[in-house]
Amino acid sequence: MADEHDRHSLQAPDESQTDIPPENMPVQPRFLSGTPVYGRDSTRLGELTRSGEQDGHLVMRRITGDPEIALPLSVVLHDDTAGVYTTLAWRDLDALMPPPPPGSQMGLLDAFAAGAEAAHANHFSDDEPS
Repeated sequence: MADEHDRHSLQAPDESQTDIPPENMPVQPRFLSGTPVYGRDSTRLGELTRSGEQDGHLVMRRITGDPEIALPLSVVLHDDTAGVYTTLAWRDLDALMPPPPPGSQMGLLDAFAAGAEAAHANHFSDDEPS
């Protein structure tokens, strides 16, 4: 009889056995505001500024006063009680930073730098003889 039971347990379950009631579904991790965010080398990158997922992203800041950064969930390796661990390095955060608002100090500095580069490019060319 034990052999017959073992033989049945090795068979593929039917459809009714694979349906899991919603109350028994695994709970999605809840990311809480203030949770530390770490990079791939375990360097602390900042902390979450909003609880939970926001449109497929986690929202964090490097330091207080910095703009919020939206981290795609695809960069999250895992999370535990110590924090959220990502595939990012510190320098990767620059690419995720929102652009500075026009008229802000950083926006003006960016515009000035872009204008200076364009003016410089017009005065010097590799095609001109020395």
